[in-house]
Amino acid sequence: MSNKRLSVNNAAPTTIFIIIMISIFPTSVFGQSAKEAYKALKKLEAKCQIGISYSDYVSTLGDAKYEVNLFLGSNAADRQQAISSSINKVIEHYNNILLVWRYKLEGLRIFHPNHDDINLPVTDPLGQLMLSFYPEAKLIVGVNPFGHKGIECNKLIALIMSKASEDLKEMNYITK
Repeated sequence: MSNKRLSVNNAAPTTIFIIIMISIFPTSVFGQSAKEAYKALKKLEAKCQIGISYSDYVSTLGDAKYEVNLFLGSNAADRQQAISSSINKVIEHYNNILLVWRYKLEGLRIFHPNHDDINLPVTDPLGQLMLSFYPEAKLIVGVNPFGHKGIECNKLIALIMSKASEDLKEMNYITK
């Protein structure tokens, strides 16, 4: 019985130490800092800049979202609303890229197996959503041989990547 009591008594100082450390260093202990989320987004941006396959994109986006979600779910995010909003905006761009890329791959597989691009119809809900988020995408709307208007997926992905990079560049103050 005395051994159990001794171990409980020894646990109390350890527990107090852990609580103090977490309260002093909460963001560094759990990786929930805006800086970590920003770095994860910069890593995703760099991989996109050099060229990335769809499967690598999905994996890298998942890694970035992990860090972003840790930050956005933290108390620090509540205290830093402007930074949280900026980080959320950038991750939304990257999520939109994923949506368009998936649409493109599915369309190529089903409708155009011998082509390297497909148009996202402006009448499709996803096409309408992308045009509402990225009005400049109207400039890359073309007409297919059947007379249907659509946004070239490759150009739309490039446009969204450039928007993500622009918004990320505006956040470089986080690293200072």
